[in-house]
Amino acid sequence: MTAMMFILVSGCAPNQHLTDSGTDHSTTGVDLVAAEAWTIDDAVDPYPEHRDIGQACDPSGMLVEEGLLEVRTGDCGYLIAHQTSRSAVRVGDDIEVLVFHSSLTAPAPAEGHIALTVDGNSIWENNVTIPSISQVYVEVIEAIFDAPEGAEVVLHLHNHGSNAWNLGYVRVVHN
Repeated sequence: MTAMMFILVSGCAPNQHLTDSGTDHSTTGVDLVAAEAWTIDDAVDPYPEHRDIGQACDPSGMLVEEGLLEVRTGDCGYLIAHQTSRSAVRVGDDIEVLVFHSSLTAPAPAEGHIALTVDGNSIWENNVTIPSISQVYVEVIEAIFDAPEGAEVVLHLHNHGSNAWNLGYVRVVHN
C-alpha cells in the first residue's frame, strides 16, 4: 500500500505545490528538513504526556525510501525525531508540509497523532482516527514566528497498530 500511495503522490504534477489561492511555490520553496537527517531523541518530545508506558521506537522502523522519511509503526509506534533547519523562517513565510499514510489499522479503535515544531513553535499537527483509509495531507501554514537557520525541527508521531506514515517534505517559501 505504501508504494501505491507514493505513486499517487508522485503522479500529481511534480514540483507543483499550489496553495488554495493557486500560487505556485515550487520554484521558490526551500527544504526546511532532509529525510536522511532525522535523529531519534525522546528528550525533545513536545508532547511527553502522549506517551503510553512501554511505547518506544526501534530505529529500524524509521527509514528513508526514495527520498522520503517512512515510519513503520509496527516497530516504531512512538517516534520523536529532530534535526536542525536548513533555512530560516520569518513571520509571513509559508511552510508547506506533505504527509501521507497507508490505510491505518489497529487491534482496537485508536487515534494517531503527528506534529511538527520549529524552534519550539507548532507548525502543523493532525489527529487521525484509526481505522482510517489512506490519506495525503498537503498543508500550507503561514509562519507566525521567526526562527533562524539551524533551529531545531521536531517530528512527533504516535500510532497504535502496524501502519506506515511518510513525511514527503517540509518546505519554507520566503514571502
